[in-house]
Amino acid sequence: MVAHCRWKFNSNNNVSHQVWLAFHNHTEGQILHGQAWNPKTITGKGPVTKQDSFQYRSQNGVKSILLDDDNCDCLSTLSIGHGLCGASHQTQYTKGNRFGVEPLYDPGCNGPSSKNGLFLYFRDDNECANVSCPGGTRCVDGIHTKICEKISKGSSSVLVG
Repeated sequence: MVAHCRWKFNSNNNVSHQVWLAFHNHTEGQILHGQAWNPKTITGKGPVTKQDSFQYRSQNGVKSILLDDDNCDCLSTLSIGHGLCGASHQTQYTKGNRFGVEPLYDPGCNGPSSKNGLFLYFRDDNECANVSCPGGTRCVDGIHTKICEKISKGSSSVLVG
């Protein structure tokens, strides 16, 4: 089953704030065992471990993101770019020079792959808060607009905001 998750940014949560700085300002950084910032799982399976670690940095020439429990490829909810583990990557978890995204939530140690898909949405307001979309669709929030969009197979989506 395809996963759909939602995170809500919180400037009082150090992991959430570091993710915001990465997405908004392109600020590289790393937090190990900070405050948990677990997503709300809308469909599919969600994390079984606290998502309290985050890093955004270059690995093998590609800016990469990892949100997980220990800054090493396994049990991540958001992994984009190249596999990451600490200040490098571990070939026991992911091959070097393999790029892409990892499924939302990957309970294993698969690492990013170009075979996976990811839709990442940012929401500036709460237009979808009280919307009930028909089965097989989800509310997609725009800037002061909303639509019910068909859920496609084979892709994950994230609502952040």
